[in-house]
Amino acid sequence: MIEAKDAWDAIELPDSEAETPVKSTDDGTVEGKAAASRAVDTKASRVIDAKARTVIIGYCGPEALSKILHLRTAKEQ
Repeated sequence: MIEAKDAWDAIELPDSEAETPVKSTDDGTVEGKAAASRAVDTKASRVIDAKARTVIIGYCGPEALSKILHLRTAKEQ
């Protein structure tokens, strides 16, 4: 069902980010694909995460729901 909502990216682990080198710049910031992707919290990624969380919560019974409701992201849930 998460795939049907096009929200699988909210819980899938990316393959290439862990291997991408990150280096510091002179002004104290970091550059590199992994750093940039972690630093950017786009509206689209929040919407995808909300879709995935809605599906996950919808399939949980009361006991399981009480254990995951406080978690902030679909990946954590």
